[in-house]
Amino acid sequence: MRPWEMIERGYFPPKAIRRRLIAGCFFLLKFSVLNLKSVRRPVRASRPQKRYVRPPRPFQIPAYHAGMKYCDSNERYLRPTLYCNSHAPEIIALAHQLGAYRKSDREYAESAFEFVKRNIAIELIPLDGAEEILHRATGTCLHRLALLVALCRAAGIRTCYRLYALTSMDTLDETLGASGQGRQWSREIGNLLLHGEAEAYIEGRWIVASIGLTPERQASLNLPITRFGEVALGVWYSADPQSVVLLESIPCGLNAMMRFVYRMAPGAIDKANASLLEQCNRGRVILEHKGEQAYDDAIRGQLKPHMPQAVMAVRKEITFER
Repeated sequence: MRPWEMIERGYFPPKAIRRRLIAGCFFLLKFSVLNLKSVRRPVRASRPQKRYVRPPRPFQIPAYHAGMKYCDSNERYLRPTLYCNSHAPEIIALAHQLGAYRKSDREYAESAFEFVKRNIAIELIPLDGAEEILHRATGTCLHRLALLVALCRAAGIRTCYRLYALTSMDTLDETLGASGQGRQWSREIGNLLLHGEAEAYIEGRWIVASIGLTPERQASLNLPITRFGEVALGVWYSADPQSVVLLESIPCGLNAMMRFVYRMAPGAIDKANASLLEQCNRGRVILEHKGEQAYDDAIRGQLKPHMPQAVMAVRKEITFER
């Protein structure tokens, strides 16, 4: 691909992401040099016996047949981009199974949203293409987003990414079992593992698809189960305002840093993935016991959205003159 085409498709990270990548790179290098033994120790400890065993794929990939309709437009938000090959046979076949070109755009997008949300398990792993994600059935938030965007674009629905960094990394600390220096390490990993949501252009307006975590993981965290069209950013989740970017593609650079972390501390990543799987199993028990709808209704009634509140008060140090 020519350089100007890469720029046009958003492969080069915008300023907000570049700052995080540079800062994260310096921190990880410094941390790795000063704490090499503590970083590498989990690697040696984990090699004899891995804790994490990837769960089996819970679905069959439908067969592709020549002549299946798909969107081959080169327009922005419809064309394939990095990690999001909407022309892949597996993606096209699944899009048809989910109702592409038969259902309305809204109904189809909801079906794609629910499929990815419920069938692609959480696993910390370097980025790869939508086809690999589908065959493996696991991935990070960005993997899941890339698959959802690919499915929507294959059906001719303009779809983009809204990426951001969460302001609180407490759940990641819990996942990694981090404390002290490990907590700082996990927070830097969190800065590199951007979160996000998709936006689909349907019936003349952009509709948010905050796919977030699986229902089981959300239940383990006592969070509502996000729905298609529901705004979660700024309500159930909060992000650093300076980190929010709207993109056609996941930019280059993110995967290099993720691969670096994955290589430097595979033991820690293995431990995190095992912890994630355990927490999802705990959340599954909660949903089976209470029922998904009953759980979601109850948790929404208990939690208050994280919305800023304006407080009016008299400040003696501030005076106004006419």
